[in-house]
Amino acid sequence: MAERALTRKKGLGSYYTDPRVVDFLVEWGMGVSPGLVMDPSCGDGRFPEAAARRGASRIIGCDLDPDALESSARTLCDAEMPSKLLDSDFFLLDPNRIGPVDLVVGNPPFIRYQQFSGKSRARALGSALRVGARLTNLSASWAPFLLHSLQFLRPGGALAMVVPAELAQTGYGVTTLRALCANFSRIRLVTFRRNWFADAQQEIFFLLAEGRGGSCVAAQLTPLDRIDELSQLVLRKRMDGIYHLSLDGDPTLGLAFLDSFTRDLWAELKSRPQALTLEALGGVINGYVSGANTFFHCTREEAVKRRSYGGGLLKLEPSEMQRIPVILPTSTEEELRDHFDAADRAIRAGDFSAANQIANRVILEDQLGLSVADLGILQQAHATLLDRRMARARSNAS
Repeated sequence: MAERALTRKKGLGSYYTDPRVVDFLVEWGMGVSPGLVMDPSCGDGRFPEAAARRGASRIIGCDLDPDALESSARTLCDAEMPSKLLDSDFFLLDPNRIGPVDLVVGNPPFIRYQQFSGKSRARALGSALRVGARLTNLSASWAPFLLHSLQFLRPGGALAMVVPAELAQTGYGVTTLRALCANFSRIRLVTFRRNWFADAQQEIFFLLAEGRGGSCVAAQLTPLDRIDELSQLVLRKRMDGIYHLSLDGDPTLGLAFLDSFTRDLWAELKSRPQALTLEALGGVINGYVSGANTFFHCTREEAVKRRSYGGGLLKLEPSEMQRIPVILPTSTEEELRDHFDAADRAIRAGDFSAANQIANRVILEDQLGLSVADLGILQQAHATLLDRRMARARSNAS
């Protein structure tokens, strides 16, 4: 019975939420837009129950799982809260008939595009288009879910959601973020150094969107180390250490974890004429390498361990690969062959640090003319981001 319930939950894309996260999102949302609250994927009722405790005037919930709706009904009955629970595909709900509401809060279902198909996906993509987002068939369910949710809000209303960090890491995620910025006066994202949703194997943001009907040019991102720091954000009523995730180009999430001086140096290097992108040199397509399978393929256990975005395995889509900056060598062919041979020997000996030093010397020092101080800044930034990635991989494995 428990195994079937777990399978059904994952099939529906449901990952129930830590109570501290529930309290944070509901407290923030009720602080900026109290009143009628909607949870479009209400699950076992923990978001509606938290909203009831904080004085919501009424609750609207929706879910496809009858067991979850039954649990929500019991929870809200105990709280003596006026409520309406809907057993429905959320994308079948009409905002003109059910809205407007003051606050939409919750944890949307995460279903990857391979399983997110048929009429439900067609309705979802159509809804996203109504708020200006043209999502592709490769979009996971959470993206149109967010965009459908905002259509239930009154002018000035707020949206508080758990969302994948894919919001700033994938093409369809950035399209979704742009649509959110076009529909809210302020977008704030809270992110973490480690993964707090081990079952979902997914790095997450907390999306705090306020001022429905307004617009903003960038999302404000605040990185935290521990989930316990959420309560401090609520108490301060402000966000320290903000990084503005600009949508003019391609947002780079990793820069949020670096200081402003390092970000300025990185931007200066990318603007140099020697810095090209892969798409300037040729096309990037999906391919497959066969032959040495033990070298090119992860084992099943390794794949599960490293699956998380931002974990031990770096995953890039072809469109993301096209934007990777590269520096073409100016060395002679003979010099370049010597450099490659030296780096190859170091790698085969397992000395990756030595290989990295060769590349730094040839490309960054000799060719770009970076100072020892600038090189140290870049190396520290690399160590910071690598430590973050591997810390998340270790937390996923634990």
